[in-house]
Amino acid sequence: MVTNVGDNPSLPLATSLSYNPDQLIAGDEKIVTDQQAVITGGALLTRGTVLGMIASGHTGSGHYKKAVASANDGSQTPIAILLEDADASGGDVTGAVALTGEFNSDRIILDNSISLFDAKNALRDVSIHLKGPVSRSDPSNE
Repeated sequence: MVTNVGDNPSLPLATSLSYNPDQLIAGDEKIVTDQQAVITGGALLTRGTVLGMIASGHTGSGHYKKAVASANDGSQTPIAILLEDADASGGDVTGAVALTGEFNSDRIILDNSISLFDAKNALRDVSIHLKGPVSRSDPSNE
């Protein structure tokens, strides 16, 4: 409840929200998403995780899980980026993934088995582009 006394507004129990961007998105290229993607893999995944898709013919085909180079079910190839935290530790969950767009290579989460170079090349094939941060320093001073 807001109570005004004279010309001085009183805002008891007022709260303030702040927005702290995580800088995952790194450009104005259109981002195409799948808001109903099935996330699997028995793990808690964080926004920005690079995902692979389980290929047809495998259990859970069409589901996304963290891309790991040693996988042999199709998910070893990076194909999407997770857009929200997903807790698949207790079973499959529905979440949002990016299918195209520009993303900050310093903010994505890659499995240690996949190099940034390999991820960039694989993701480029599906129109996901990884970009490094741009320096704001004056190049004439370098």
